Amino acid sequence: MNADELSGFKEKFILSSTLFAFTIVVGTSGYWLIGGGKYSIEDCFYMTVITVATVGYREVVDISGSSVGKLFTVFLIFAGMSVILYFMSNVTAFLIEGDIKEIFRRKKMQKFISKMKDHYIVCGVGRLGLHVVDELHRTGRPSVVIDLDPEKTEAIKEGYPDAGVIVGDATDNDVLMAAGIDRAKGLIAATGHDKDNLVVTLTARQSGPSLRIVTRCNEIKNTDKFRRAGADSVVSSNLIGGLRMAAEMIRPAVVTFLDQMLRGRDKNLRIEEVRIPEGSPVIGDGAGSVKKHAFVLAVMRKDGDYEYNPPDDFTLKEGMAIVFMGSPGDRERLESAVRP
Repeated sequence: MNADELSGFKEKFILSSTLFAFTIVVGTSGYWLIGGGKYSIEDCFYMTVITVATVGYREVVDISGSSVGKLFTVFLIFAGMSVILYFMSNVTAFLIEGDIKEIFRRKKMQKFISKMKDHYIVCGVGRLGLHVVDELHRTGRPSVVIDLDPEKTEAIKEGYPDAGVIVGDATDNDVLMAAGIDRAKGLIAATGHDKDNLVVTLTARQSGPSLRIVTRCNEIKNTDKFRRAGADSVVSSNLIGGLRMAAEMIRPAVVTFLDQMLRGRDKNLRIEEVRIPEGSPVIGDGAGSVKKHAFVLAVMRKDGDYEYNPPDDFTLKEGMAIVFMGSPGDRERLESAVRP
């Protein structure tokens, strides 16, 4: 339930509570006046409560001989019942509508995720995971976020409406299946705990044997465990942070260049890669045929060796990866050029 709905309920709750309190005050004062002041405030208050509640307990204020008292009691019963019904209807609407809206919202989200293909699953959206989602969004790649914290997933919905979100435990195979792991291109385990990332990695590998898995590792000593569990790449935030600090010291111009490239929202440049699939029309062509689509930096051969700044007559083959610098639009054009 959003802030506006919650605020509206609070206003109605305050109004109904005020009306109820006003009814009690009027009823207590009325019975005191009808009784000519011979009944205590406590008795008049008690009389008001049992009248409004319609419980039928023994009357402590005798109104049997007073027409005004009878009419006032009838008025008080209707007024009290109206206030109580108003209060209960608001509470019921708040509970039921909130549940129904949440059910429909989850079904809508699940339908949205079910249409995704070749997307990326991000498990955990703490400070690190949020940067991952932002990068996927800025480079035009679809993503599904999984986290146990509803507040974090709600923030993702608001900030990245093109991303799918699931509130759940990423170590649960059913949750990963709901995220479309059988159709996903990759999974990133970015929770703050190595043991959780390890279970996510193991579960994801069992569910998607061909899935590319990148996992966060806080303790370097756990790297081998992650690889044995099925991670394709293990990233240590401490190691990366240390290398970054050293780079800031010894090659500041390079670091500044990369920072501006990553953070600049006008050009949105990235160093990307596109792999040449089987049956691609560029197989057998020279590297010059793809340079018109993007600024090619290198071509990685199937054996892992690189041809840096490849000449125009460098022959492209199946399975090679073209490493280039460009925008998301450049990547899409290059992907289209190599697609069978």
